[in-house]
Amino acid sequence: MRTDNATLDETRPRSWRRLLHQPDRLADFTVRGFASDPPELRARLETAAGTFLDGFNEGLAAPAGAPPRFEDQPDHLRGFAVEGLAMQAALLDLLVPGSRRLPAVLHLHGPAHIHLIHVGVGWAMAKLRWPFWARLSGLDPLLRWLALDGWGFSAGFFADAGGLRRITAHPRRCSERCAIRYQGVGRSLWFRGTAVPTRVADLVATLPQWHHGDAWSGVGLAAAYAGGVSPEGLATLRERAGAHAGDLGQGVAFAAAAWQRSGWTPPELATTVHALTGTDPRTAADWTREAEAGLRTPATGPVEYQTWRQRIRARVLLASL
Repeated sequence: MRTDNATLDETRPRSWRRLLHQPDRLADFTVRGFASDPPELRARLETAAGTFLDGFNEGLAAPAGAPPRFEDQPDHLRGFAVEGLAMQAALLDLLVPGSRRLPAVLHLHGPAHIHLIHVGVGWAMAKLRWPFWARLSGLDPLLRWLALDGWGFSAGFFADAGGLRRITAHPRRCSERCAIRYQGVGRSLWFRGTAVPTRVADLVATLPQWHHGDAWSGVGLAAAYAGGVSPEGLATLRERAGAHAGDLGQGVAFAAAAWQRSGWTPPELATTVHALTGTDPRTAADWTREAEAGLRTPATGPVEYQTWRQRIRARVLLASL
């Protein structure tokens, strides 16, 4: 995304709309260099990515304080539109003096899509390469760390050959913040591998070993939220996750919680959740809320976020016994 060091001015909307507008080609798998088959899964994932861009661009066109409602978006895509909208709002709140777009997005869409909003904020962080939570109001103390997942997804989705080398050749263990970003990288591999379990697993294997659990968590989230897996593919996914099956299931539980909050669940969600967690979507979503106990405070940091993940992972492993 370009800003060209230009001054963004809310009173001159056409200039920053042109500056920040996201073209459709950014979601084209051929342009991105992603796997192009099978065609039906490519179409499904390109549509999700394109809906994200639509949400971003519609947010740019909307008046400040009046974000689009996306009532014309089908239930299975609305969350992606909200994610793009949140990225747009976070960017403008930082770049435009006096802008307060993100609180309006949280007020309108937070009840149904609070997880996606925090992930969308992370896309803005990735573009500006700056974790600017202190400049944004209304973020949840625990869920705000999902922004690092969004940052990692953006890095993985848009990486060129050099970027992929940096991601896959990470030389040593890093902080909890870095580990959360690799969860987002794992989600991006679902798109890079066009939701083919063996292909996605091979991509995870290229990452540093100490980040495999983080990446499998992201794969699980994408498998259950973006979808596209057959029952046979789910069995392959669980088998290939191996020792990280608990991390895979933890990501699935995150997705189940996000879908439950939206008020609509995909028809295939029950099959996906049961295959990868051993339980039903309602129970998996409940795990995520129960695991939050004592973690949401004004001082909540990445360590507490990782504790949240570990508690859910333990529930998944227990259910699989």
